[in-house]
Amino acid sequence: MDVFDKSAGDSDWGIRQVREAVRALPSDSAAQLYAGLAVAQRDAFSQKFARKGRGGAQATWDRVTPLKREAAARINNAQRLEGNAKHPRPLVRAKLMPTHPFGCKRPLLSNDYFAAFNRPNLELVTEGIEQITPDSVVTADGARRRIDTLIFATGFETTKYLSAIDVTGRGGLRLADAWRKDGAAAYLGITTAGFPNLFMLYGPNTNNGSLLTMIEYQVEHSLQLLRRILDEDLAWIDVRKQAMQRYNEDVDAAMLQVKAWQAGCNGYYRSPSGRIVTQWPGSMSEYRERTAKPDERAFEVARR
Repeated sequence: MDVFDKSAGDSDWGIRQVREAVRALPSDSAAQLYAGLAVAQRDAFSQKFARKGRGGAQATWDRVTPLKREAAARINNAQRLEGNAKHPRPLVRAKLMPTHPFGCKRPLLSNDYFAAFNRPNLELVTEGIEQITPDSVVTADGARRRIDTLIFATGFETTKYLSAIDVTGRGGLRLADAWRKDGAAAYLGITTAGFPNLFMLYGPNTNNGSLLTMIEYQVEHSLQLLRRILDEDLAWIDVRKQAMQRYNEDVDAAMLQVKAWQAGCNGYYRSPSGRIVTQWPGSMSEYRERTAKPDERAFEVARR
């Protein structure tokens, strides 16, 4: 994960940082900053540009693309390093210093993460674990640390969609088998070829911006397809393989433009094949436009 510290007064820091950043960029690039700012900083940003007649927060957010986020990432990176300077011990500072660009891993905000490593009862260990014994953890450097409790905080498998249930499509094809080689893939993250009447929420490549808003777009898209099934008395509707393939080629091409996601930092975005299957590389307004009205040519149907 990426962490930057914002404990030195959110509002003051936000206003100052926005002012300095806006002065450093061309006026038509101001939206580049918005995506990377904390909530209080976004409020300051929105108020500043509302006074100039440039619209509110949502209008600004809609203009932000992943390529433009690089400017915001540089600002966040500078603030994160400022928080890192709170550590008086050089070795700890060196261990906490990321070697990847901001955004390569999931960004998290914390007021006390960096400062916690100054506590005398907390040790930051970055060496690999060689062995776990009944009462200790042995790292690769041979050090043995006695423990009372071991907590596994390994997260969850973000790239395995619908893994908790067994889904079978046309011709007896199992969804797990269809996605085994290249990872999960879908059309607009909602439908996947060969599995008629399957509508997914928060499916492949739909992680971006406000998750709740993205799901609302997906619900509306799915409802339109369901209405078509009822209106035309269809047995099923299924996205065409060619349409899904073209869509995912577009997504993959856009993904390459987000440099932070190409930095190879062992993040959670990629399936074992190497393809990014979690992230949406466009703006939320682009996704809204793509899902607003289903393209009938992208689907095949069977009547009752």
